[in-house]
Amino acid sequence: MYILLILFVVISICIFCKKIMHKYFLFKIRERYRIFIMLLCVIWGIVNTSYYLKYDKIGSYYGCGSIFYNTNLPFNIKPGVNYYYSLILLDEDNFELVDSGFYYTDFMIKKFDAYGYNTKSLIISVKDSLNRPRYMMAYKAKGKDNISFRNMDAYEYKSLNKNYQWVMNDKEYFFKIESIKFYCLVGTILPIILMWYLLRLIRKKVILIACALLCIVGCQKNIVERNAIEISVENLKNNQIRKIVNENEIVTITDKINSSEKDFFIFKPDVKLVFTYSNGNKKIVLVKKNMLKIDGISYINKSDNDYPPFNF
Repeated sequence: MYILLILFVVISICIFCKKIMHKYFLFKIRERYRIFIMLLCVIWGIVNTSYYLKYDKIGSYYGCGSIFYNTNLPFNIKPGVNYYYSLILLDEDNFELVDSGFYYTDFMIKKFDAYGYNTKSLIISVKDSLNRPRYMMAYKAKGKDNISFRNMDAYEYKSLNKNYQWVMNDKEYFFKIESIKFYCLVGTILPIILMWYLLRLIRKKVILIACALLCIVGCQKNIVERNAIEISVENLKNNQIRKIVNENEIVTITDKINSSEKDFFIFKPDVKLVFTYSNGNKKIVLVKKNMLKIDGISYINKSDNDYPPFNF
């Protein structure tokens, strides 16, 4: 059910984006289909990445290893696998703590079945050489760094096991997680390669659209702050500089700038404004008539159509 719903949403988004591209951008037919394929690649890459991160986290508890997650087991214990791809437990120095064939005080571990963990302690479930179930809890003695295990009887185990999250020693599930991670990684890399190839074919228009979107999208309320203590005005044509320190004049100029809207255009500035603040920070604004550029983003002021609002 969820797969069908996700598939329906993906198809709907792709159809909508295709119509938008066809309506507002004059792409040729082949270019429109390339963009449509790119959108599919993006969605497919996001889905594969999310699944990879999900199973990467799960696999870290089964000894698969992870570069994104830490297992955070008590006493810095880490899951791992032996040469036979069976689950084992390691200490923080990567020395083996629990594995088949290990001897303890009165028995030998024949099979390591599972381990349970919470934020404070860890329990292991094993079978001895006579296939009898055994349960042990990890602990650290006071003043010692070594991790030890104490035996638990069946009654204590049954009373505590519900408070622990359990990880089974399942070799088949281990390989399943590794396979899913591999296919998700391939499913993430292939769309990137395909998008890189398609971007080479339509890179000019895509770059222009991306720049336009970056200029249009934004939620910044104030382009420049109103508490400047000084504005340095430099005429780039004759290199004359004058300084504005009057508070009312500074606020007027700042309000004009903050009333501007983002737009995409290229211009050669006539005036450079340098706003200086009490904490020593400075803000540079490039001006040409009613056009501005601040931090690489272009703006236009449409409040005064009869005369340039920035006539310095």
